[in-house]
Amino acid sequence: MGLFTQIAKSPLNFRCLLALVALSSCPVAQAGVVALPGPNIGGEADYLGIHDARGDVKGKFQEGLDLLKAGKCKKAQENLGFVLKQAGGDANVQFLQGMAFRCEKLHDKAARQFRKAIRTNRGLHVAYKYLAFSYLDLEKRKKAGKILFKLDRLRERCGGQCPDTLLAAHTSLAAEIKRRQPK
Repeated sequence: MGLFTQIAKSPLNFRCLLALVALSSCPVAQAGVVALPGPNIGGEADYLGIHDARGDVKGKFQEGLDLLKAGKCKKAQENLGFVLKQAGGDANVQFLQGMAFRCEKLHDKAARQFRKAIRTNRGLHVAYKYLAFSYLDLEKRKKAGKILFKLDRLRERCGGQCPDTLLAAHTSLAAEIKRRQPK
């Protein structure tokens, strides 16, 4: 079952924002389309009074997402940074912040955000892939290889019942590592 289907069938879908991250004009346009739930800030943001002078957390998240889609990396990073201050433990926001840093070509900062996202949610397989891509951009091939090895182990554990997100992350990472091999 795909991630989108899992989210749609989730009992918590009323608390999720479905975000299609199509980074078409961003330098990481090859990212493709990724379906992610938004931060868990649904009605809680209103209840807790989480707002700033420029808008609420949900608005900043959506604005950051729209800016990221438009390739306005710095502004997206600022908005997502605000959201992280309010919902810092959300793996999806950490991942999107990492994508904003990648878009700005700040690969060290991107890798840090992807590691945080993985620590927060080990099932966010796309974060493993982009962590490895950041390592490749930093010319740290061994670290990228370790991420691929980790994805291999995850695939072995789930046998034939692996989530589509894991298989997709593994396949595209393996292809990217092979593509970037020195000739």
